[in-house]
Amino acid sequence: MRALSLKQRTEETAGEKSSPARLVLLDELRGGALLAMILFHFTWDLDYFGLAPPGLTASPQFKWLGDAIAATFLLVVGASLALAARGGWRARPFWMRLAKIAGAAALVSLATWFVFPDEFIFFGVLHCIALSSLAAAPLLRAPVSLVLAVAAIALALPLLVASPMFDAPIWWWLGLGTHQPLSNDWRPFLPWFGVVLLGMAIARGALARALPERLARLRARSLAGRALVLGGRRSLLVYLVHQPLLFGALYLGVAAIGLKPPSEAAAFARNCAAQCTAQGARAGYCGKVCGCVAARAQPSSLWRHVLENRLSVSQRVRFNAMAKECIQKFRHVN
Repeated sequence: MRALSLKQRTEETAGEKSSPARLVLLDELRGGALLAMILFHFTWDLDYFGLAPPGLTASPQFKWLGDAIAATFLLVVGASLALAARGGWRARPFWMRLAKIAGAAALVSLATWFVFPDEFIFFGVLHCIALSSLAAAPLLRAPVSLVLAVAAIALALPLLVASPMFDAPIWWWLGLGTHQPLSNDWRPFLPWFGVVLLGMAIARGALARALPERLARLRARSLAGRALVLGGRRSLLVYLVHQPLLFGALYLGVAAIGLKPPSEAAAFARNCAAQCTAQGARAGYCGKVCGCVAARAQPSSLWRHVLENRLSVSQRVRFNAMAKECIQKFRHVN
């Protein structure tokens, strides 16, 4: 009996040390999402430097594209968690991976705080992946029906229990407030944790049908496929370096051809339009109204107070009057 226990422990130790085979299909999917994200961010950069059509990044379609890319990443995260645990719980790789993602998330927050202090990334996709991975770990061995039930709850909660009590900044990460905070990438825990659990449930269903063993034989043969696989396997590194490289190259290019960086008025109008469309208004209408507000406020003594978000009561009355005039002027557009 003792010898049998020793054998079992030996087999368990060997199982922990051997990594399950990677699925090329998942690497390609992650690489494809990464390519879409690079194009998405490049479009955002073009808009920031005034090189994209007005209102493009404030349109609902652009937001839906960003949501689809984030959903793909999070589905793959959930599937990867389930597949990594198919040979048994491997604590050390899990915690090492979690530490890398959390560290990268902190680096993104710090960098964007310096570059975009008014809209820095305080809880973006990396933050969501880190917290969701931690929250999903206890469900790795739970019945698939339970995983799906928790996923449904996570997806539905923001629609069912959103409340002004969660509008305080301390709760923004949770996703149960009634408005969207200003950030260049905001992926709150809810409902996005539900997407991770959906990915986990899909992978668990595939495991029950022995699909991963068959898919593990697939290999990327084309150059494009191999490039996607390589990017998918280095997704964290690519995520961290691609935007500084794109943004820096555009900044140097704009400076080289003599174009000026976006003015304060242009930046204000862009942020204003993003918030306007987030509330359901049309992109064209939001762009015109916000451009009008910027044009009227900039020459006034209110401008610096507007940018620093420290309007007094009387100043806010004046500013609101300007905004109402612009809304009245373009009411026919919406």
